[in-house]
Amino acid sequence: MSNKGRVAPAANPVTSRFSVPGTGTMQFVIAGGIYKKMAILSDKAREFIDRNGYAVVATLNSDGSAQQTVIWYELQGERIMMNTKVGRLKEKNLKRDPRISFCLEDEYSYVTIQGRAELDYDPERAQASGKALAIRYKGQAAGEQMVRDIFSKEERVTVYMSIDKVDDTHL
Repeated sequence: MSNKGRVAPAANPVTSRFSVPGTGTMQFVIAGGIYKKMAILSDKAREFIDRNGYAVVATLNSDGSAQQTVIWYELQGERIMMNTKVGRLKEKNLKRDPRISFCLEDEYSYVTIQGRAELDYDPERAQASGKALAIRYKGQAAGEQMVRDIFSKEERVTVYMSIDKVDDTHL
């Protein structure tokens, strides 16, 4: 029996990552004993995404149509972190169907990413991620003011987007 295509279990199933020859820009992440295929961001795409910009994310409405929103984000390793108020349409859509698309543009240069959202409703983490994004986009003083005046009075959710497919051919 051939071992071709088989992968040995990892010593640490939560953090082990490896590339498989012949998969191009793909890697496999082991989480809870499940192998998940993910895209690897090129250095050029990572640099483009790391800039402070506004992204457009698309989620799926219950009728299958796209719902698009401009949103703050932060690239955190191999996933994208976002934050929103509980009850907004994107949160409701992602709760029902975790598929999400992300687009970041700079005139005719852009990168698109497809993935799945994981919603984290922990109040402390949601407030902390909202604060981090507010400071990233508004600066220290204005970001903290926004947290005090708005975010602290809302139920928030942190959205973590996996990076399953990347198109960076237009960079």
